[in-house]
Amino acid sequence: MRLDQVSIKWRLCGYLAAFVLVLLALLWLSQTVFLDKFYKSIKTNTVKNAAAAVVRGLSTAKNAEEFTSLLDRVSRNADACIRIVNNRGMTLYSVETTVDCTIHKMLPGALQRYFRTAEHQGAVMDFFERYPAYDINIAERGTIAIKPSGRARQNLIAAQTAALPDGTTVLVLLDSAVTPVDATVQTLRVQLTVITLVLLLLAVLLAVYLSRKISAPIIRLNAGARELAQGNYETRFDGRGYREIAELSDILNHAATELAKVETLRRELIANVSHDLRTPLTMIKGYGEVMRDLPGENTATNVQVIIDEAERLSRLVSDLLDLSRLQAGAQEITPRIFNLTRNLRLTLERFSRLTEQSGYRIDFAAEEEVFVSADEMKISQVLYNLISNAIHYTGPDRIVRIRQTVEAERGAVRVAISNSGEGIAPEHLPYIWDRYYRIDKTHRQLDTGSGLGLFIVKNVLQAHAASFGVESANGNTTFWFELPRAAALTVHNAQFTVL
Repeated sequence: MRLDQVSIKWRLCGYLAAFVLVLLALLWLSQTVFLDKFYKSIKTNTVKNAAAAVVRGLSTAKNAEEFTSLLDRVSRNADACIRIVNNRGMTLYSVETTVDCTIHKMLPGALQRYFRTAEHQGAVMDFFERYPAYDINIAERGTIAIKPSGRARQNLIAAQTAALPDGTTVLVLLDSAVTPVDATVQTLRVQLTVITLVLLLLAVLLAVYLSRKISAPIIRLNAGARELAQGNYETRFDGRGYREIAELSDILNHAATELAKVETLRRELIANVSHDLRTPLTMIKGYGEVMRDLPGENTATNVQVIIDEAERLSRLVSDLLDLSRLQAGAQEITPRIFNLTRNLRLTLERFSRLTEQSGYRIDFAAEEEVFVSADEMKISQVLYNLISNAIHYTGPDRIVRIRQTVEAERGAVRVAISNSGEGIAPEHLPYIWDRYYRIDKTHRQLDTGSGLGLFIVKNVLQAHAASFGVESANGNTTFWFELPRAAALTVHNAQFTVL
């Protein structure tokens, strides 16, 4: 089984078990294998510091009584014998804590050797072994065999030279017995065996408990995520456990809510598109059959109905294609300088037949002819969608007002498209730019929208880095956008009204 297929619960158990085993291994090594080295290292530092204290006392003690008191204190603390001799081997100060002290039995030759070594090397630390007694056996042919009768004793000797206040150089010797740790190690092994068994049992119980405690929220989230992936957007995630799980649960709950909204919008889109496709197709088919079957019905009016319905189908398909391009990131902006005022007039001409037949009125006013640098085709699409949306939701007066103004301070031109009616409720304003979003209104004059127009407008204007927005108050709604003005010849005070 691959590692990424192992449950988090068992992986946590494995991690905790490995951690406990490592701790136990370190404990065994430090208390058994390396105990003797640790002990000797500590003993060496203790004796070395004691020797340094004695050397400092030789120069700082005010009198012999104070120095003797210092020697007694250092000897007790370091559990060591102390002997101070001059260069002739004469003992000046002595503290003997054991009967069988090595430095107090040291011969003059050995003292001189330590003296010379300490003068050249400074402090000398020397471990050596000696046996308390020997067995002497006389073998055949008079051979004498001498063997130790007991275990060897190990001592640590520290030797360091120092100067007396009168300038005399002396040798400071300390001798401390190194206690064998074999018995201690054996005792520790028994204790560690018991401790290891207890710790392993506790570690297993703790690992099982913690793994369940930590993995349970993740397992619940995993189960919920599976339901969410299967399309159950009513799934709710429980964030109990710890902070990261709570944050992840909140994110997944938000994702589930948004996916539910998208699913609702998708269903509405399918219903809307199906309706929008069915209506013009039915009209085209019906008028075509009438023109085929009834004499005299092949009139320009009937042909125009078929053309209008085909154009309506074409607009719907274009919106869907634009949506696909936006989602695929395939929309490319090709800016060039063009006359925005003229583009507006041409766009309004496309609505002239609608305004003539249905009684709509579009009032267009421009302060002057202006040029902008933008993608003319995309801006035409923005204008068409905004005007179409305004006509779609205009009130009973059927008037749409378009104003083109120049914002001289910002060097921009502003286009505002307004209509009357019930307006847009404040709770709907943040969502009207979303794809598929449609506000159900019984008063709307035409039912030709797919819910994609404003979403396409938003993406085109964002691609141009243009400012845009919507304002709705007192039954009047205004969509607006601004584009940077390009340098070109202008004609002042041009004002037009299209009826």
